[in-house]
Amino acid sequence: MVYETIDSINTSEGIHTFYIYANGVVPILTPMILFGIFIVTLLGSYFSIMRTRSDANFSASFAVAGFFVSIIAIFMSFIPGMINLTTMVICFSLAFIGFLWLILDKN
Repeated sequence: MVYETIDSINTSEGIHTFYIYANGVVPILTPMILFGIFIVTLLGSYFSIMRTRSDANFSASFAVAGFFVSIIAIFMSFIPGMINLTTMVICFSLAFIGFLWLILDKN
């Protein structure tokens, strides 16, 4: 079995070919990056509101992070081979869960 090396990819197409190569070698790379963006957005939004208003709402921060990650996943899906359908479904379900939690929250 021949393994694909970095010398075998066409780098003249753009910088995204390196990311697609890395995603092919480590398939969990894209979900890990999206999860990291989700956590950073969630905690950043929560603690920013906590610092400014002192009454932060975790469900609102969760909904914002879910929608933000869904938008990033949509942009990633424009390039073939960058994100798979399972990851897209998980991102959209996070946004939907955050939306429902925000609507059903009594705060």
